[in-house]
Amino acid sequence: MEKAGTKEFNYGGCLEATCRIVTLRWECASVGDAPSKELLERIPAAAGVYAIDGCHDAARGGALLYIGKTGAGSSSNVLASRLPESLGRVWWDNTNGEFRLYSDVWNVRMRWATVCDRELISGVERALICAHSPLFNSQHARSEIRPEDSDLLVLNVGNKGPLMPVVFGGYFNGELFDYY
Repeated sequence: MEKAGTKEFNYGGCLEATCRIVTLRWECASVGDAPSKELLERIPAAAGVYAIDGCHDAARGGALLYIGKTGAGSSSNVLASRLPESLGRVWWDNTNGEFRLYSDVWNVRMRWATVCDRELISGVERALICAHSPLFNSQHARSEIRPEDSDLLVLNVGNKGPLMPVVFGGYFNGELFDYY
């Protein structure tokens, strides 16, 4: 057995680690051709993270298209306002003030999970983006997360769709690979 705090690590070995476990219970709604008023009313006025998935020319079988979080601003601090705003990033193109439907996105679904502790939201979002590399996010796999978020262990349950069941923040900050 390895001693905690040492750099001695063997394959199949064990290191002690303290983790903050965040369980996300995902809800889902299919958007169809456009989000309806009834559909948007299902989204809670609570803080959290969300994912938009569907088919795209680059992923015809379906993939995560965008992952986001609620913000600190007054208009985007709850899922009910932030998720519809972000749906526009995937669904519509705003060129010269004109909105048009992306022709290469279809079968779109919105997923959301509330997060009670607002301090965790940014780290959880970063870990999810790093793990999944959504097509419409500028952050991607192998992007590093903040060192203070490397102890996050995110468990995705419920109607999670293509989200991985377990995401560990330490995998994306580079420290884990210092042992090899």
